[in-house]
Amino acid sequence: MKKNKYIVWTVFIIVSLVLFLVAGNIGDAFWQDVAKSVAGALLISGTFSVLHALIEQKEEESFFADMFAISSAVKESGLLDIKTDSKEYSFKAVLKESKIFTAILNDGRSWVIQHYADLKERMNTSGMTTDIFLVDPHGPFIPALAQKTNYEQIKLVEKIQECVNNLKALYGESEKKGTLRISYLKNYPTQSLFFADDKVIVTPYQVASGRNIVPVYVYSLKNGHGAIGEFLVKDLKNVKAESRMVWNTGNDIREEQA
Repeated sequence: MKKNKYIVWTVFIIVSLVLFLVAGNIGDAFWQDVAKSVAGALLISGTFSVLHALIEQKEEESFFADMFAISSAVKESGLLDIKTDSKEYSFKAVLKESKIFTAILNDGRSWVIQHYADLKERMNTSGMTTDIFLVDPHGPFIPALAQKTNYEQIKLVEKIQECVNNLKALYGESEKKGTLRISYLKNYPTQSLFFADDKVIVTPYQVASGRNIVPVYVYSLKNGHGAIGEFLVKDLKNVKAESRMVWNTGNDIREEQA
């Protein structure tokens, strides 16, 4: 289509040049002026049309180059999905299908209550392993986290304990075929992380106090070197190494690690 337009505009320019030559040989002044006017119109129209098309093409090439760069960056990062509101993301599929699922949370109470049935179903299935990491209720970060979330320290500690009790309860109500482990973090997380078999779901925390709508990012764990998923997996390995496991599939092991 664009090629055909270039041909038409080129013909306009050629015809205009021919008319200018012909006009010089026309004896009648009136028809000479007519020929020159038509030639001028064709020349201007053809020339500006070609220039406009070239500018347009350059802008399109620049646009597609930018889009290609963005696409390449997204592909290299391993980004699979983004939602502007984390509440729109459903964990049902990853909780049902992932053989190993790991969650890193603050107090974790709301998330566990929301996914109580799906977590319990994991405990009804052989070969399913679930690791839950929470802020240590007796750790040094409780005062700062309580201040940020506008909770009294004792209330925050109670929320963490409620989360632990809910996890123990859902395991007790289950068929006890899956593995459930609870650990306390050495530090407190700057984002919620949920590791499935082939992806990691990330929910960032806001810096200011209070609550707000937060996005969710989903990254592939299969992109290899340099991808964000690879960095997060390495971080998880370190988290596991420095955290303190307090409960393992029905057994309280707090005293064993004291």
